[in-house]
Amino acid sequence: MEVMGVKFAPINIPFRRRIQTLAAAAWFITMAFGGFIGLFVAMYSLLYSRLWFITFAYLIWAWGIDRNTCEKGGRRIEWVRNWTWWKYLKEYFPLNLERVPWVELDPKRNYLFCCFPHGMLSTGAFSAFGTTIGGFHDLFPTHKPYVLTLTQHFHMPFFRELAYSLGGCCASAQSINWILSQPDGGKAAVLVVGGAAESYYCRPGQYRVVLKNRKGF
Repeated sequence: MEVMGVKFAPINIPFRRRIQTLAAAAWFITMAFGGFIGLFVAMYSLLYSRLWFITFAYLIWAWGIDRNTCEKGGRRIEWVRNWTWWKYLKEYFPLNLERVPWVELDPKRNYLFCCFPHGMLSTGAFSAFGTTIGGFHDLFPTHKPYVLTLTQHFHMPFFRELAYSLGGCCASAQSINWILSQPDGGKAAVLVVGGAAESYYCRPGQYRVVLKNRKGF
């Protein structure tokens, strides 16, 4: 059905499919605007809420005491990584993670995984490595993935807590070196090499990557 140029989904679409669509929509809104929403909520609470002192204390902690946690392995919460939300997001596309039979990871070593293409919001990389639903833990049970993203995500109030909970760390050289230098092994830093520049090349049916100006790749 089409109304004023807008195509609506048929009424007989299964309920599970609608839940999958809702999960994908919520994901895109959260990733695209979550940082700004968190900043707005923090500023509103600080200026107009009776509990402004709690928000003020949180901001002091987040921007002062906890500022460099994103460069030292982050602060994952497995319960968040296992939310049912991620299951429906994975099913929407669907997203699948596969491993070639001859690839094995040494549990005593750390690894750098390179992902491409970036896409609009790196949804594939997130599902595979930022959740327990994607299948990484089934294929590589001896390693813990750390999804690397822009540092500014960890400066946005409240949104930063979600990024941390999902196993996120900043994509700086210091952060990568910290993960790869851990003596106990079993760590996997996941870097989308092309970064934000590569996202501008995102087109249906095309795979264009940014590598030539990426030192070391």
